[in-house]
Amino acid sequence: MKVVASVAYEKIREIGVGEGMNSKVFLANDPQLAGEIAVKEVPKLEFINHVDRYFAEAQAMYRTRHDNIVPVHYACETTTHVCIAMPFFKKGSFARMVEQGPAPASVVLSTGLAVLNGLAQIHLANFLHLDVKPSNVLVSDRGVPMISDFGQAREMSATGIARSSAIYYLGVPPEAYSGVVAIPSDIFQVGMLLYRAANGDPYFKKQWNLDHAKQKQATLAGRFPRRDSFLPHVPRRLRTVIRRALRVKPEERFQSAVEFSDALGRVPCELDWRTTVEADGYTWQCHRESQPGLLVRAILTGHQWRVEVLTVSAGVLRAKGRSVFWKSRLSWKDVVTHLDEVFENLR
Repeated sequence: MKVVASVAYEKIREIGVGEGMNSKVFLANDPQLAGEIAVKEVPKLEFINHVDRYFAEAQAMYRTRHDNIVPVHYACETTTHVCIAMPFFKKGSFARMVEQGPAPASVVLSTGLAVLNGLAQIHLANFLHLDVKPSNVLVSDRGVPMISDFGQAREMSATGIARSSAIYYLGVPPEAYSGVVAIPSDIFQVGMLLYRAANGDPYFKKQWNLDHAKQKQATLAGRFPRRDSFLPHVPRRLRTVIRRALRVKPEERFQSAVEFSDALGRVPCELDWRTTVEADGYTWQCHRESQPGLLVRAILTGHQWRVEVLTVSAGVLRAKGRSVFWKSRLSWKDVVTHLDEVFENLR
């Protein structure tokens, strides 16, 4: 027996401004559920004549239910929009953390593992996500990373591939330029996510070229993002895992989310550096149990850099290894080379 019912919600304000390509997300009050929800509104004009695809995104999210995938409360439509109701998470998206600078290595690892767990479920349900990026990883009220936004998701064929008509911004897998994507395409995007998280968006977006033709060329040549360019605090084993996920040839990447997760789970996190990006350089801080904390500075004065390493105990700063760790009158290239060794020795 078919039942036709109605739902209603009251918009409070738009959230995630600038994070969606063709849709808007609102914080709303749902009187039926007596609480706050998030509602994604997608204009029906986006579907043109494909009426059968109105609820494709909601159906994909519903079919891939998992602890690391944002659940769907319900989907409905108005005369102009398709509306998808989801939980509202006060912490927002992972983009909030990385847009100011690098995330701590422990957060990069835990977020990557959670995303890969959710992605494995998506692939098991025969979908490709094709839009894995910081703004599409929400953080639940309990701090659990969850994949959201299935607007670009595509169902895989029997051979495991899909014809991509997705609209990419910063995370174009090289093979997507030919229009054919598969599981390694999602793997590439997770690699991009981890690169952005480990280095921070200010460092990452400096590599972006607004000239589309040049950006495409750099992507196809493996120069975006630069696999040889990481901030010096990023653990070397983490760099190795990210580089493999970002290889240009799909067959050279991890071939499944599970394989990627296994490699990421073996990366040690001995010291968890908190990075602050400042107008005149970088500051890294690390708390150590039963030992003084550590503070590393790379400071730009004029056109030259200097490096300082200090210990922190009860708020008192003391120079550490002044004859070995402290350097001045350096180029940025020399700073990175020097700090690569400093961070390794401080482990």
